Amino acid sequence: MNRAFGFIEKSGKGNGKADQKGVLADYTRAIEHEPESPVAYFNRALAKAGLGDHKGAVKDFDKSLEINSESAGTYYRRGISKISLEIEMYREAVSHFDNAVRLGQEFAEAYLSRGLARHYLDDIKGSINDFDSFVKNKPDSYPGYLGRGFSIILIPFGFKSYLGKI
Repeated sequence: MNRAFGFIEKSGKGNGKADQKGVLADYTRAIEHEPESPVAYFNRALAKAGLGDHKGAVKDFDKSLEINSESAGTYYRRGISKISLEIEMYREAVSHFDNAVRLGQEFAEAYLSRGLARHYLDDIKGSINDFDSFVKNKPDSYPGYLGRGFSIILIPFGFKSYLGKI
């Protein structure tokens, strides 16, 4: 553990985001020397999250929890990375729905799905517009009305979901 601790201690002396890749390498070396160190996995996960690799961060948080399942901080940070992954997936989904709408203006389900994704990204105005487009194309189908209602009801409260704050 002494060699691993040396890499962990060295990594704590970086000076910001520019050092994140070096820090990541240090934690990887620490793990090579002490593969059962939950601290090394936790810290490498933080470095990965800082670089935007939330998928890799979740894997390291999982390994840290496999070694020590009693770390509230690890569960918390893993949750934050999972939310960040979800946000990335919603943004990617919106992009795919944009293409579906562009290629098939009458493809009502694309409007509905994009409206839901935008709702979760706190793009309330965009979600309402998409739900309106769905209702225009399928006036006898309730999901568009339901989604629009949920989005409209949030406007007076200035609602911002937890997802939108990450």
